[in-house]
Amino acid sequence: MDGGARFREVEFGLDPGDFLLVSSDGMLESPCADGAQFGVRGVEAFFAGYAGNTPLEDLVAEVHRRSTFHPLADDVSIILVTPA
Repeated sequence: MDGGARFREVEFGLDPGDFLLVSSDGMLESPCADGAQFGVRGVEAFFAGYAGNTPLEDLVAEVHRRSTFHPLADDVSIILVTPA
């Protein structure tokens, strides 16, 4: 934590079908069998073909499935925000 960090407030909207995904580095930096990290590309690939009803649970399951660390070496925290 950086007690001196300062942030700017930004307003934005989400349209139907949009979502905001906030994640810790544990998910993005999770190493996969191909030597790459799960990363943003892994998230994009997951959601590109996703048709389920439990996206957070299914995304974490996909990270666990592809990761070479069992259990994962870092925390995996994810928040998914959708429009009301």
